[in-house]
Amino acid sequence: MADWQPIEVTRVEVPGLNPMSEHYLDVVLHLSAAPPPGWAQRFGSGGVSVPMNLRAAWRLEGSSIRFPAEDSDLEAWVAKTKECVALANEEYETQVLPDVLAREKADRERQAERDRRVEEARRRAENL
Repeated sequence: MADWQPIEVTRVEVPGLNPMSEHYLDVVLHLSAAPPPGWAQRFGSGGVSVPMNLRAAWRLEGSSIRFPAEDSDLEAWVAKTKECVALANEEYETQVLPDVLAREKADRERQAERDRRVEEARRRAENL
């Protein structure tokens, strides 16, 4: 996880009309990567004023976010979604990532200690 890179919207696509209702466009925002665990809970959790119907419509699907939008809302809803991606990155980096990195460091230290013990035992066993 030490190689964390903030999630970015790389492309916006409108593949067609929303399959549930032809009154809406089907909008897909492609992301630079699938978000790590803990990021999704921060996405859309607050901090950015978002219309309730947009917040309820977001679907995070691997490395994309999909939602239906009225033609007149397309630009505004994409902008709001991008704001929420940026905020989720910030919250992930400050609230989640430090704990993830600390756990990974502790895991590496435990593994190094196990490796050290085994290596020491092997050296001692050679003299038996």
